[in-house]
Amino acid sequence: MKLSYILIAVLVLAITVLTYLNLSSSQTAETYYEAKIIDGKQYVDLTWGKVTYSPDNIKVKAGMPIVLTADLSRITGCYRAFVIPSLNLDKYFSEGDNTVEFIFPTAGRYKFTCRMGMGNGLFIVD
Repeated sequence: MKLSYILIAVLVLAITVLTYLNLSSSQTAETYYEAKIIDGKQYVDLTWGKVTYSPDNIKVKAGMPIVLTADLSRITGCYRAFVIPSLNLDKYFSEGDNTVEFIFPTAGRYKFTCRMGMGNGLFIVD
């Protein structure tokens, strides 16, 4: 009798683990924010999420200017120092100067971060 309870418990645990693994592997689709295109420029509004920048995955097009505007009511401290290492872009957002314009010349994946590396995100460039 005791052995059957143990066997049932092991089976329930195994089914639970397998179900969790199946569900987590099926949710690997990448989610991203797509920049708004207006008059030949791509516009992105950057703010603060739960633990880092939001949006943290941004889809843009190569060779087209990107205008990024920082929401300074939510982005504070070192997160105002915005860096895209591969472009050598280093911009400190301040009151009255909360935008930066740049272009990704080629498709790829480009990391962005704060100067300290605590906040981060990714540009997905087509």
